[in-house]
Amino acid sequence: MREIGKTRYELREKKEGSAVKAIGLASLFKETSARALLERLLKVYAKKYTPVLIGGFFCMIILAITSVAPAKLIEDVVNEIFVNKKSEMLLPVTLAILGAFLLKGLSNYGASVSMDYVGQRIVTDIQKDLFERLMRADLAFFHRTPSGE
Repeated sequence: MREIGKTRYELREKKEGSAVKAIGLASLFKETSARALLERLLKVYAKKYTPVLIGGFFCMIILAITSVAPAKLIEDVVNEIFVNKKSEMLLPVTLAILGAFLLKGLSNYGASVSMDYVGQRIVTDIQKDLFERLMRADLAFFHRTPSGE
């Protein structure tokens, strides 16, 4: 029975002779820094998705640029069309604003899809590795380790 107020990690530490230490998997549960974890994830899992990540970052750069573009184009609308009374600029500036919003939407879509794809593929790869490791584990590990630990 679980002690009230104790976390799973505290209970695991309390069991000195637990199955985790017995089979040498204690390194899996040790505290690691966020930087070390991120480096490992990037080296082991994200490396093979580099082209997709580069495409996603490129889309993010385009998104940042096109987020500012409509403000500059609206400035041209006010200055050229309303102040200087150049009605021939109405169509080109309107098309430019429409194009900026279209490019912004497409780059937002590209960035979201590519980052979601990479994130889901990394999670899938981690799950596959965990499954393979559990399938190769010794049967004694499952006898000594209760479910949930």
